[in-house]
Amino acid sequence: MRGYENEYIQARLLDQAARRGKYGNSACMQEPNIKNGCGGLRDYQNLLWMAYFKNRTRTPEELETNEVISPAERKQLESAYDFLLRTRNELQYHLERASDVLNKSAQPAVAANLGWHDRFAQRAPGKIHEGLLHARPEH
Repeated sequence: MRGYENEYIQARLLDQAARRGKYGNSACMQEPNIKNGCGGLRDYQNLLWMAYFKNRTRTPEELETNEVISPAERKQLESAYDFLLRTRNELQYHLERASDVLNKSAQPAVAANLGWHDRFAQRAPGKIHEGLLHARPEH
């Protein structure tokens, strides 16, 4: 792919735009798709793929070492990724099947399993959206 870095990045951005057209272009969807939605796991992977082709870095740590991102940005990126993985894991555990869509009926149980209890868990959709908003990788 050497010599075609810009074309590769453009293809990734087109893929991202197509996914957002299909799954929603906002991290504040009522029923977000944790994998393919805006700010989801696929955006995180796209970020790392584009960074690899542009900077030859493979991890957030390498991005920080090469001064592409700051230590605070690396920490935020890792925290967001962890949040997405934990949320998806709790969703699939609760549903007892594979799923990437955090539907409204599952949100209170997922929120409670993430440690948001009582009346805080009743506001699960807003708090989960807040987490997804912070999880949104920028390009």
